[in-house]
Amino acid sequence: QKHNAPQVALDRVNLAVDANSSNARAFMVRAMIYQQLNKPNAAENDFKKSISLRKEYPDAYVNYASFLCSQKRYDEAMDKFAIALNDPLYFTPEIGYYNRGQCYNKQKLYTEANADFMQSLMYKNAPADSFLALAKLQYEQKHYLLAKYYIDKYNDTQTPESLWLHIQILQALLDNGTDVVRDREYTSYRNTIAKVLVDNYGNSSEAQQCILKYGQPSALSYGFSNKNYAKPAPLVVTNTAVPNTASESNNVVLNATPKPVIDVNNSTDSEIKQDASGRRYLVVLQGMTAYSISRKYNLTVRQLENYNKMHSAQIITGMKLYIDPR
Repeated sequence: QKHNAPQVALDRVNLAVDANSSNARAFMVRAMIYQQLNKPNAAENDFKKSISLRKEYPDAYVNYASFLCSQKRYDEAMDKFAIALNDPLYFTPEIGYYNRGQCYNKQKLYTEANADFMQSLMYKNAPADSFLALAKLQYEQKHYLLAKYYIDKYNDTQTPESLWLHIQILQALLDNGTDVVRDREYTSYRNTIAKVLVDNYGNSSEAQQCILKYGQPSALSYGFSNKNYAKPAPLVVTNTAVPNTASESNNVVLNATPKPVIDVNNSTDSEIKQDASGRRYLVVLQGMTAYSISRKYNLTVRQLENYNKMHSAQIITGMKLYIDPR
């Protein structure tokens, strides 16, 4: 089923093309599916057809540019990106900047890539993947504190790649030397994330690398409930229905994993207690970290810090930690 999903999507979009041979979006979607199926000639033909049907179609130009970049046709790709990003009616320029940043990164033009990833974050609906891309870029440039800054801001569905990157960043900080408090914090974070990676994505290459470096999860010190993480979902193609209006979403998701959420307001977790004012808190147990607590109770580390008027590095076993604002 996993391997047949793109083919099923192709069958569906073929029906849309047959029903309306002038639907530019149908050709764009089919081009993206052909790209997923590693049929570059068919993909390029459909990208060109989509653009010929709608001369001012920035989404098609961006997706075509990303395709050209994957074929290492960088000059052509940059021309197509420019057409889209110079269009004042382009509704999602943050996506265009993110994709162009990825193309610059493939060319090892790191300054330009960094600028485009940063530009994508200037928009209201900035893609979370821009934080991940910046974290990876800064890690590869050995700017580990900056890499940690961006990986901490990434709040989308965790993948084997994002988890392993986080582990590598924390390890790099440890290798460079930290004070005692930071050493404990980073080690605890690293071990927590390693357990999540191995428990939930044990068949991934990232999990294999993690086990080779750190051993089995049972040998790690952690305090994390993996029931809060969903198992990876099979490859699916969604939103392949072909709308007839430009106002409908143009996003095509080729790989979706459900993001686990715990509603702290309805949580029956025995760790949760209330003080006299009704404000909820927990007592930090051995192995708990700001990261694991924030993930478990659907909060951010920054929220925990604000609620408790303290830095996450100051969290220690046995202390009272509020999960509600004052």
